Amino acid sequence: FMLEVRLSCVKAFSLDARWHGPNAAVIFQWLQMMQLAGLEQALEAWLFGSQFASRARAVDAAAVLLGQACAEVEECGMLRTILKVAQLAGNFLNAAMAEGSHTGAAAGFHVDALLKLKDVHSTRARSPTLLHVVAREVARQHPAADGLAAALPSLEAAAQLDLPLAQAELA
Repeated sequence: FMLEVRLSCVKAFSLDARWHGPNAAVIFQWLQMMQLAGLEQALEAWLFGSQFASRARAVDAAAVLLGQACAEVEECGMLRTILKVAQLAGNFLNAAMAEGSHTGAAAGFHVDALLKLKDVHSTRARSPTLLHVVAREVARQHPAADGLAAALPSLEAAAQLDLPLAQAELA
């Protein structure tokens, strides 16, 4: 797009015989080159080629970071425990609410349901939320763990990636 704008500016420029600025010769050469067939496509190809290596390195770095984050998520026992405890808690609550139905036997859940754990608590005053219960159980099962952030060091950086931009670079 920028190349197109620059070329249209050069095409629109008219060289007056009275104009003798320091760049007059360069502009005159550009005006002569504009008459060459396929110049615009050649310049676009040159621009693409000159930027290719840096763009390829950026996409490669993003792919490596995303791969690291995926591997960390797959191998994280603490995350697996969090998901398992959250599912068990949800199944327990659903089974208690609807006895005699199959609602307490879910094989999975939507990940965004984890955000609701902090909103679920007992009817007793000052009771801990379901999030507290899940955290307590995870801490019991993983007493030596430094926390989820330490177990998933690449995750925050990977979450900042602009995936549509990386996909557009590959297209």
